[in-house]
Amino acid sequence: MPFVFVLLWSAGFIAGKYSMPYAEPMTVLFMRYGGVVVCMLPLMALWHAPWPRRGAQPVVDAGAGASAMPGALDWRVIGHIAVAGLLMQAGYLGGVWSAARGAAGGSVGADCRAAAHPHGGVQ
Repeated sequence: MPFVFVLLWSAGFIAGKYSMPYAEPMTVLFMRYGGVVVCMLPLMALWHAPWPRRGAQPVVDAGAGASAMPGALDWRVIGHIAVAGLLMQAGYLGGVWSAARGAAGGSVGADCRAAAHPHGGVQ
């Protein structure tokens, strides 16, 4: 499974490199994650993926082997997960690709440091 992860993760950087001349970084990320949602929603339904719910600990259904969580959906936890995902993906990858798009000669690191310290904190 680690090989699949590395293959999929690195493919995103290859696709990003070839898409940079034609689209803005956030547009490419939006299309990339839109495709992920289209692919994952049917799998989540097929595998009965558990969602965060209020109440007791997960209960394992001995008949089907799938886990079920009692109680209503916990929208607070779902919101925290969504914000963390948005910050990790849009903040991290959006920043990296925006810096790479404006970088000349491999100065992505300098661009990222300059963006993090816009008032001259890095010399």
